[in-house]
Amino acid sequence: MSTGPSGIDEDSVRALARIAGIPLREGEAASVTGVLAAWTADANELSRKMSRLEHWTVTPATTFTHPLADTGEE
Repeated sequence: MSTGPSGIDEDSVRALARIAGIPLREGEAASVTGVLAAWTADANELSRKMSRLEHWTVTPATTFTHPLADTGEE
């Protein structure tokens, strides 16, 4: 199977699903491949945009914390 411009193909989707322990039914790899390939270009563009100097002070609206990390305790 050929890899498109995104570098994502059904074989890589199956491999990633296997590594993540996500079972895929027959035909799901093709659907997932299409979605990931469509999202990849925009996600990479957003990453490039947010990496520019003028965006370095932007923080996410949602933050993830862990109580032990916040207090420095173990």
